[in-house]
Amino acid sequence: MSLKAKLEAVIYASEEPVTLAQLAGLFADEALEWKAEQAAAAQAEAEEPAADENENSPLVQDTLPDLTVAPDAAEEADASEKFAESAGEDAGATVGQEADATNSETSAEAASEDANAPDADQAEAEAKRAAKLRDREARGVIRQLLDELIAEYAIDGRGVEIREIAGGYRMATKP
Repeated sequence: MSLKAKLEAVIYASEEPVTLAQLAGLFADEALEWKAEQAAAAQAEAEEPAADENENSPLVQDTLPDLTVAPDAAEEADASEKFAESAGEDAGATVGQEADATNSETSAEAASEDANAPDADQAEAEAKRAAKLRDREARGVIRQLLDELIAEYAIDGRGVEIREIAGGYRMATKP
């Protein structure tokens, strides 16, 4: 069953006007999935004509020469020798730094415990923002589908329509 049909069924079956927030709470996942499907379909349509244009173009890709350049083996050997030398020098320097790193780790752990409290608040605030954004996006999709449903009911010769009443949507007979 399509999302539009589900929205129509909920509005039809409810005795009270159904708000956009209630519909978003029920169908948020499906609304976002529907939006992703629509975006993928639009992208596929955009790519399809471009592929057809390339097939009909007089320039054929097979006629172009291969312009890739193979690296010189001698340059690769020199680069690997230089890397090995610099790695050996770095290894001697890191042995002396290990003792300093051990001392700084304990002070870093204490500092990170104090810093975790703001990070937790920041992560929680970011999660709330993401949830609000997701809810707003779902409401937009549902609102778009409801507008389509309202337009379909207005055009058809049906005896009922979807009305926006008291901040919600309700099925009613046409006047």
